[in-house]
Amino acid sequence: MSDRNQNSVLVLGAGASFGSEIGSDSPPLTEQLIDDLVQKFPDSWGRLGGCSRKRFRRNFETEMDRLLLNQAKNFGIWGHHLVQMQQELAIFLSSYQPSENNAYSKLFEGMKKKKWRGSIVTLNYDQFALRLLDKLSLAYSIKGFPTLENTAAGIEVIFPHGNSAFVAQGFTKAFGNIIDGDPRCFLGLNNKPMTISNLKAFYEECGQVLPAMSFISKDKHNHSTCQDFLVSQQERCRQVILDADSVIVVGVTPNENDPYLWGALAETRAKLYFCDPYPSAIKDWQATRRTHESEILQSGFHEAVQRLIDILD
Repeated sequence: MSDRNQNSVLVLGAGASFGSEIGSDSPPLTEQLIDDLVQKFPDSWGRLGGCSRKRFRRNFETEMDRLLLNQAKNFGIWGHHLVQMQQELAIFLSSYQPSENNAYSKLFEGMKKKKWRGSIVTLNYDQFALRLLDKLSLAYSIKGFPTLENTAAGIEVIFPHGNSAFVAQGFTKAFGNIIDGDPRCFLGLNNKPMTISNLKAFYEECGQVLPAMSFISKDKHNHSTCQDFLVSQQERCRQVILDADSVIVVGVTPNENDPYLWGALAETRAKLYFCDPYPSAIKDWQATRRTHESEILQSGFHEAVQRLIDILD
């Protein structure tokens, strides 16, 4: 296997998942997310007032910060409503299944044919990347998962914001084969990320357990022990980008609240490729923060797949 692309990094954002489907449901962008959550979970998310919903539509991160502050003040940070809403967010986002025509699938099939070695950084809470890596039998590693810390695997997957498939290990109430151990590590059932059916069952069995994913808020904190896991993943994200020769960024909008990503992208000497059908924010960021080589592919994910595969060569 060639090592020539070992320092290649693929970064996947919400725009990648949203734009990965044609004619099938895809995870919503944050502007639509609040309406979907209100409709799906009327007894929790549906209890938010009209003004709060408007603020969520305008800026999900800012309103989540306000909600967290109110929850902490009125209920304690482990307040029932907060935990329930995070569980429901994880269940909702994990429910999306990639179709046969999904752009991730085409891209990952191209990786498999090329025997690509590199790092995938996914900022998304949906499970598209994990499910398609498993489906295509692509060997991958995830730090923090003992059975998936295979240094010989060709692909490392990094989750700076966590994922809906992850929950904390070490709980005393037994469920499946969750293994006790370092509480900073986060595992799914049988040391594998969890699917939608057992995710629902897990939360029903274990009750007040937060998923190992960050809040969609400015600081991305979980305010639980899983913060250690998130920080380690964020540090790993920064390091692989700084060490890279090339970085492809699909569907990610510049965000100063994610310095481990955008600070590293500004600093790295790697050539950057941005795939975005509406790249005005990327162009503004380039003009003020980026001094090294970069290229914009003004295209949707589906239309750019073959070009992205060629870049990964």
